[in-house]
Amino acid sequence: MNALDQLATTLPYAPEEPGTSYWPYRSREELAAALVAEYDDGASIRDLVALHGICFGTVQRLLREGGAVMRPRGDTRRPYQL
Repeated sequence: MNALDQLATTLPYAPEEPGTSYWPYRSREELAAALVAEYDDGASIRDLVALHGICFGTVQRLLREGGAVMRPRGDTRRPYQL
């Protein structure tokens, strides 16, 4: 099983037949709301890029449009060490 197949099994949606889209969102606003919810739950922008197959800049722009409070750069999930 290749990486794309593994990712497809983790997605909450899948195409019903070959050649159909994995894209479950009806609008840009719906996608932005989904990205903001995942980002607020702790996903990084790179996590969202990998999960949704959208480029980094687009994810950033949609998060801002969706009203997400952006975290500072770097892995803030780890405690700061001197």
